[in-house]
Amino acid sequence: MESPSPNETWQEITSLVDEIADLARSDLPVDRFHSELLRRVVQASQPMMGVLWERQDDGTPRLSHQINASGLAIDPKTTAETVVQTFKGTGSLLRPPHSHAAVGDDHSDYVLLLESIRVEGETIAVVELFQPADQSADGQRGSQQLLSVVCELAGDFHRNRQLRELRDRDVMRTQLDVYVHKLLEQLDVDHVVYTISNDGRSIIGCDRLSVLTCHGKTCKLRSTSGVDTIDRRSGAVALMEKLAANAAAKGSDIWHARQSSSDVGELRLLADRHLEESNAVSLGLVPLTCRQASVPQTSGVLLVECFDSTRSEAEEEQLRERTRWVAEVSSASLQNALQIAELPLLALSRLVLRFRSSFSRWKGIAAGAAIVALIALLLTPVDFDVEARGTLEPEVRDVIYAPTAGIVVAFPALLDDEGKPLSAVDGLEISAGEVIVELRNSTLDYQLTELLGEQTTAEQRLDTSSVTLEALSRSTSPEERSRFDALTVQKLELQITLRSLADQIELLRKEQERLSIKAKIGGQVQTWDVVKQLQSRPVRQGDRLLTIVKTDGPWRLEVHVPDQHIGYVTSAQAEVGENLPVSFLLRAAPEKVFRGQVQHVALATEAPDEYGASVRVKVGLCQDQQLGHLRPGTTVIARIHCGQEALWYVRLHDLIEAVRTRFLF
Repeated sequence: MESPSPNETWQEITSLVDEIADLARSDLPVDRFHSELLRRVVQASQPMMGVLWERQDDGTPRLSHQINASGLAIDPKTTAETVVQTFKGTGSLLRPPHSHAAVGDDHSDYVLLLESIRVEGETIAVVELFQPADQSADGQRGSQQLLSVVCELAGDFHRNRQLRELRDRDVMRTQLDVYVHKLLEQLDVDHVVYTISNDGRSIIGCDRLSVLTCHGKTCKLRSTSGVDTIDRRSGAVALMEKLAANAAAKGSDIWHARQSSSDVGELRLLADRHLEESNAVSLGLVPLTCRQASVPQTSGVLLVECFDSTRSEAEEEQLRERTRWVAEVSSASLQNALQIAELPLLALSRLVLRFRSSFSRWKGIAAGAAIVALIALLLTPVDFDVEARGTLEPEVRDVIYAPTAGIVVAFPALLDDEGKPLSAVDGLEISAGEVIVELRNSTLDYQLTELLGEQTTAEQRLDTSSVTLEALSRSTSPEERSRFDALTVQKLELQITLRSLADQIELLRKEQERLSIKAKIGGQVQTWDVVKQLQSRPVRQGDRLLTIVKTDGPWRLEVHVPDQHIGYVTSAQAEVGENLPVSFLLRAAPEKVFRGQVQHVALATEAPDEYGASVRVKVGLCQDQQLGHLRPGTTVIARIHCGQEALWYVRLHDLIEAVRTRFLF
């Protein structure tokens, strides 16, 4: 194999230097840069092996990367002495074979080249190459010069990196100063969590940031960047709160990406599920623990989400570092805000301070007096009433149903002498026992006619048999005696048939009598325009025809209490007694209020109708009051008195109930 020409060698070296110069200008992580640097140096100079040492904080070297040296027994203790000499020396070292026993006998047959990577006169890493012992002196010097140039470029990389870090830190310090000032503007929990989630997101550089506060062993989502309201019933919110509770219990930062995580068990399953539902690529959970307190306490958790899968390792590390900064400066503010929020009468104190800063001394005194008066007014007990709606109906009433199928043919009690319907201006009054409606059933008529015909035929046959038997009774001939016996049997059969027909005819006549419907009570016909509605109309058995009410007798009041308010009534009955007082007014005459008492509360809720889902309550009317002229079905607005409650509760109990059922449940 021919050795490369000097021009080709020079081009390779130039290309290598250009590649390393490009790497030095990049923002690769240090570990990856060192790996690429050592790979290219070994590829260009083709030594037997290469090793890169990094200086630790205590000044001792650490083996960071190696190429072709995995099978060699490098003694860290003896090798470190040689590297330390390079750290402390001029930064460059070349040792011929058999002169570096400190490296170990296995390596004494190689030429040892060491070159340091220096920044501002301080060695931060050393590149160590093992060249063949038969390499010429010019080759060794060339390798030494190439290694020196490469390490100088590596020093440029570290200088550029330090400059970027300083600029980033300066920008971050400015951003954090503005962030902290805004965070401390108000010690209000909503203000603090909103500032952390929205302003903190821009500092961290993530796609979405959420703040969850800790309450015992549970966490509550308080704010998410870019979101105005949070749906507490959402499954995603419950999952985020469960994730935060696990992170708070663990007490350390948790970073999780798709298909990779060091955590196992329930936390990893929850994180994978959240990433799948939110379409995020990675997430981080950082507890907000105030270290300045005497007893460190976790007041919340930051949930960091990223949706961009093209982030580099350096960007990912920078995001984590900035998250820790934001968490450190935010933890104390959040803990203080939560502690202040638990103070009693906090809202009242803030209101007083607001008035105090807005008004002069005398105006402040007047405002304070007004506040005291308002508080006293709100706490003053007042009557707590439950509103219900219902109707007034006569207690005595008769609903008439069709006793059998038929056609309505007449209204004897509802027509005048000329057969015209009576006037219903003042209500149609009828007496008990009067025939109100007459029905006709053609089937009954046909059956009765048929039975009457059969009865007539049977009677005629019976008469004929009786005459014939009278004539044959005097005969003594055998044939006539035989005929006499047959006619006797036939006569008995006809008598039985006639009795059966008589019974059937009697039943049909009773059925026909039922077609004439009589009033059981005297009173007023409540059904409107009953003659027009029922005239010549076919009806079935059980159809409702009309209603008769006794308007001059006692009346009853039935109200429908909404299902969501019946609990107040039953609770008041348990405390005060079953006969709760009721006041009501007539919708047709609202100028006067009447009184009554609860007599009975239904055990079941009725299906939704015009009143909605409600419970029927029967109210007894007080006897010492005149209701005046009432119409059946008069609409009533009633209030059931359920004791006394504070004024604020009486006015706001519907709102409190709506908040509990729609937002807190």
